[in-house]
Amino acid sequence: MEKIIYKKVTISVGSSDDSVSIHCIRLKGDEKLEIGEQITVRGELKRRDSQLEFGNGCSFVKDVDGQVAEPSVVSALRDLPEGEFYAEGFCALTGTVSVIEKVQNDVPQKTTYLIGSLTMFVAAVFYMLMSDLSFKNTADRLIISVLLAFGSAILFFLSVNFTEKPVVMWIFKGLGLALGMGFIVYLHIFQQSETFDAILEVFRRKGISGESELLMSQITMIVTLALGYISVAGQAANTVLVAVIKDK
Repeated sequence: MEKIIYKKVTISVGSSDDSVSIHCIRLKGDEKLEIGEQITVRGELKRRDSQLEFGNGCSFVKDVDGQVAEPSVVSALRDLPEGEFYAEGFCALTGTVSVIEKVQNDVPQKTTYLIGSLTMFVAAVFYMLMSDLSFKNTADRLIISVLLAFGSAILFFLSVNFTEKPVVMWIFKGLGLALGMGFIVYLHIFQQSETFDAILEVFRRKGISGESELLMSQITMIVTLALGYISVAGQAANTVLVAVIKDK
């Protein structure tokens, strides 16, 4: 079942006479929420910009017991210093929903993430398998191109694991995008090199016997470049989407 994702939900924790408000960013759960419902939110709780906030990755379940936080918990939340986390690691708090912002659609972000990660990985595998057949690539040329492609795919793939550490996430996304662009540039440089021209010329001179190899060389370059461009476009689009809808 697809998770429902809310851009921001505010819950009131504690009794009606003594409560604190907590913002839940990109809150995920299996059911739709209504104002006044009791829910239990789990995630990392931090005071940021003078407000209490469950950050990206927090989730909720509807609370059937209607538990109310102890006064000591409410007091600890109210006194939490700026930039500090409440409790150690993940915590769970029950509160009443007071504000609901629109449901977010994660499909475009997930789609561009998968495109950016997987197409570059496919490009690396395809080029690695076909380069010796079509280009007679030396080891150094092959290693450089494959490292650029695999590095881009792996870094971008891992970036999604650091949504709670935005600096690391942006570093991974940036490096992945940079390596992807480097892969494309490298292929274009190779395409303009004397080595590439010499290989094609040998195939042309072979006539009919070399026609299939010549065709394979051209197809390999076109497919690899196409996959590289698709991947870089996907990575760039995902980076923009994450920046736009990441927080508030």
